[in-house]
This record gives sequence, C-alpha cells and structure tokens, in this order.
Amino acid sequence: MVQAGDDCLMVELSLFARDLPETDRFSSSDPFCVVLLDNPTAPITLGRTETVWDEPNPDFTRKIEIPYRTVTERRVRCIIQVFDNDAWRKKNSDEDAVSASYLKKQNYIGEAAVDIAKLADGFPNFEKVELHNGSGSIIVHARKKEKFDKAQKHVHVQLSHNGNIKQRKKLFVTVSRELGSSLIGPRWTPVWRSEVCPNKSGLIEFGSCFIDDYEGLRLELHEYKRKGGHVNLINCAIPWGDEATSDLTYCPGSGISQGSLVIDQQTSHTAKCRFIV
Repeated sequence: MVQAGDDCLMVELSLFARDLPETDRFSSSDPFCVVLLDNPTAPITLGRTETVWDEPNPDFTRKIEIPYRTVTERRVRCIIQVFDNDAWRKKNSDEDAVSASYLKKQNYIGEAAVDIAKLADGFPNFEKVELHNGSGSIIVHARKKEKFDKAQKHVHVQLSHNGNIKQRKKLFVTVSRELGSSLIGPRWTPVWRSEVCPNKSGLIEFGSCFIDDYEGLRLELHEYKRKGGHVNLINCAIPWGDEATSDLTYCPGSGISQGSLVIDQQTSHTAKCRFIV
C-alpha cells in the first residue's frame, strides 16, 4: 500500500562488481552496467553507470534511481547487465549510450536479476548475485531517499607533497559515502572519482564535485595501475563545521607515514580539501 508522501521518495541503487574476467589483452576489463526494469512486453532501460577503466572489481559512482511508488506497486525486478567497454581509448567512449546498436559493439560479460522491492524495504539493503552467462558477481545496495535533495556541497581536492611519493606515477582520488556495516557489501560507496592525474609536480589539482549527502564522507587517494588492482594510499574523513583538519589513515605499503587533510576554505556550501603529505 502506498503511503502519503511516497510520491516524493526514490529508491537509489549503488552497484559494485567483483571478480570480472579480463576481456582485454593488455589491461584489465573496463566495465559498465546497464540497468533494466523487467517488463512483460519488453525491458525498460532505467540507466547505466559510468565506465570504470582497468578495474575487475569496480565500485560505480553513478547511481540509478527508481520512483518508490513504482517499486512497491509493481514489485519490480531489475536486470543488471555488465559490459566491457570496447572503446580503444577513454575519450572515444560514450558514457551515456544505452542503445541496442551501441551495446552490440561492447563485450557482454553477464547479467543478474534483483528484486528491488524486497531489497528497498529489507535489512540489510544489500544483495550479492552471481552473473548468469558469465563469471563474476554483482552487489546491489538500495536505499530510499527524498526526490528533492537538500542543498549540495561543493568539494574541491588538491594534493601537496614534497616528492616523497614521486615513485607513484599516476594518481586519482575518490569521495565516498558511508553505507553502514554489512557482511555482504562494501561499507562505502563512491559518489565521485577524479580523472587520473600524472604525478609530475608537488601540487596536483584533482578537480571538484557537487555532493548531495555530505554527512559521513571520506576522501581516498589511489595510485592508478593499468592492469587493475589500483593501490589505496591514504584515506580520511572530510570534516565539516568548525573542524579544519582531519587525520589520515595510511594503507600498508603506501610509503607515506605522515600528513594531514587541510580545509583551506570552507563555507556552508564549499570545502577546498588539500592532502599534505
């Protein structure tokens, strides 16, 4: 039964894939997902994720949203298809394409079906499903959210270092939101991933993003690896309010032993975050 106010609710899906096969000769898979609404006549395309390049265990930043009323009244089942992006380089990739002609040109990896109504109203809100017609698995997290989000925060990220990580050739950062503890799925879901930046100077600009849900966020610095298995170097919480710094957590083998995250500029809507290592 639909309750008053259900028209303002959405179900947001976060997607994660694990143990995808290597379909490229010289690098790891470049996976993306297409999400379909199972329908008696023909499946309806709800959307797709971005491509995560060179990563067999991707955590996708782009979320898929479904009206909560549709989920509860129709008891919807979603079909999640996983493809390997066959663009010969990133700039040739169309990150919004979902047409049948486009998907025929991509390497199909496999698919899985998930009962979204059960997932959205259950606990935990995770489900892990093995891919049919392929190897690997998909993890789906569902949460209910307001259709009209609160004001966004603008987060800008820099890295300042004195050469102690110069051996790390290419770097990127992610901003993640906490999902909570689960034996099935990850504790964090990324909401933004920067471009991969060459580590050529002591100051690297990773760019900026706008974030809806800014409570319980963390920043992670990664070293990019062409064969996948990107290396997590450091992570930390993004402080809001009166806090100006945040302690860093150093990952084993990172070669980093000291540093901090400094908020150079902060207003009610903006935070300029700078890793100093």
